[in-house]
Amino acid sequence: MKKHKNNLSQPGRREFIKKLVFGAVSILAPLPKSFSKGQKETHRLKKGQMYYRRLGRTELYISEISLGGSPLPDQSLLYQIIERGVNYIDTSCAYSNGNSERQVGRLFKEIGRDKVYVGTKFKLDGKNWSEESIIKSVDKSLGRLQTDYIDVLLIHGAEEEQLTDERVLGAFEKLKGQGKYRFKGLSCHSDHNRIVKKAVECSHYDMVMLGYNVFDIQDAEKEIKVYDDYLGESGISHLLTLASSKDVGIIAMKTLKVGGRRQNLEKYKAGTSSIYQAMLKWVLENRIVTSVATEILNYQQMQEDLAAVSMILWGHSSSF
Repeated sequence: MKKHKNNLSQPGRREFIKKLVFGAVSILAPLPKSFSKGQKETHRLKKGQMYYRRLGRTELYISEISLGGSPLPDQSLLYQIIERGVNYIDTSCAYSNGNSERQVGRLFKEIGRDKVYVGTKFKLDGKNWSEESIIKSVDKSLGRLQTDYIDVLLIHGAEEEQLTDERVLGAFEKLKGQGKYRFKGLSCHSDHNRIVKKAVECSHYDMVMLGYNVFDIQDAEKEIKVYDDYLGESGISHLLTLASSKDVGIIAMKTLKVGGRRQNLEKYKAGTSSIYQAMLKWVLENRIVTSVATEILNYQQMQEDLAAVSMILWGHSSSF
């Protein structure tokens, strides 16, 4: 987890709601469903100080920094993060014993359901799960979120055999028929090459959350290698290209965990104030990645992480 100092007094919930009521928070206006023909080549759209990218075939436009919900910040800081343009929150039934989803539910009640996209997950632990238990878990998530639908419903830490399991696909089909989610996906914590490849090739999934990090925690006695092209060496680059060829969206996760070095970051440090900004630049300079989901727990982290989007130099961005 990032080690930053907490900020002292910052504007919070009351000021945010006041701005919302008087129309000052224009960033919360709905984003366009698709690029125009002239815009699609730019890959990015800008509104205010935030940039947005299309999440594959979902046609959702997601802020390049999205908010991880394990845990979420306190409600005051959460409002500020949304005010700054973050429009996607990643959570799960498993985060904080359901309290992460409850906090998103309170946010929806305050600012409206259409201002923020939410992705949440169901877990398939052990062998005692079924189509019915998946549906029951999702219904409980909907209750905690205080909403009728989930934008992206994901398998939490999916295993290869689960991706095409009839119980999983059956639950997805029934929930879709009931209008309880819009798009389906999965988070992949390990065995990326097999799981992501199958998820893309089976054509059932619209997006993947992928562990994507310049560092890796390794045993102290093992030699720590530094690569100039870690994505190529690891095979992740091939997986991203495969996903892009099928228009499967990619959200990067676990991006700011620090362990043994894998990628040489020297060229990404220019213009940054911290190693974390360099790590974010390394991810976001890949056009295939839509967003980085990261925890933001204090004001300094918010300032540092959100500033990273303005450091991406490739291409041209269209404003709206």
